[in-house]
Amino acid sequence: MPVDFNFMVGGEAGQGVQSVGFLLAKVFAHGGYRIFADQDYELRIRGGHNFFRVRVKDSRVSAICEPVDMLVALNKESIDLHRKELAAGGVTIFDGEKTRGISADGGLFGIPLERLAEEKAGDRIMTNTVALGAALALVGYDLKILNAVLTEHFGKGEVAGSNITAAKAGYEYAQAEYKGNFRKIKPLSEAKRMLLTGNEAISLGAIAAGCKFMAA
Repeated sequence: MPVDFNFMVGGEAGQGVQSVGFLLAKVFAHGGYRIFADQDYELRIRGGHNFFRVRVKDSRVSAICEPVDMLVALNKESIDLHRKELAAGGVTIFDGEKTRGISADGGLFGIPLERLAEEKAGDRIMTNTVALGAALALVGYDLKILNAVLTEHFGKGEVAGSNITAAKAGYEYAQAEYKGNFRKIKPLSEAKRMLLTGNEAISLGAIAAGCKFMAA
C-alpha cells in the first residue's frame, strides 16, 4: 500500500517544535522516504504558537497536504487550533497529565510526556523528545533509526544519550498503552536520502551553476 502520511507538531515557541519536526523529517529520510516539510512561525517570541508539518511519501512529493494524520501537541492550544484538521482515523498525542479541559474521543492519546522526561532522562526539557519517540511507536517505525539520527544530531555524548533515553521512554510507553490499530510506516531501505532546507538547496544550485561570489 502506498505511503502518504502527514505529521504536524504544534506548541509554543521555545518548546522544541522545530527540533521535533526536523528530527521527524530526518528519521524518515534515513529510512528511504521522500520528505516535504514546512514550518509556520506565527510568533517568534517565547510562548507564541508555532507548528511544523512533515509529509512522508514513498514517491515524489513537492507540497504539503492539508489533512493531518498525526498531531503531536506540545500544549493545549495546539489541540484547540488544529484538532479539526485531523484526517479520518487521525490521532493526537498530548501530555495527558498536564493538559486539562479536552473532550475525550478516539483520536486522543494522552501520554505523561513531561513526567517521563523527568523520570527517565532527568530533565523535562526533553519532553519533546519523549513525544517524538511516542509518535514513531504509533506508526511502528524502527527505533534504531531514531537513535542513529539523535546521535548524528547531538553528537556522541551525554546530551545524545539523554535524548535517546527520552525517546525510548516515549516509544515504549506508546507501545504498551496505545490500544488502537494505527497505520504503520516501515523503512523502505538503508539508503539515506538527502534532506535540505530551501536555503541550502538554493545555495547548492547557485554553486552548481557557477556562482563564485555573493555579497549580502
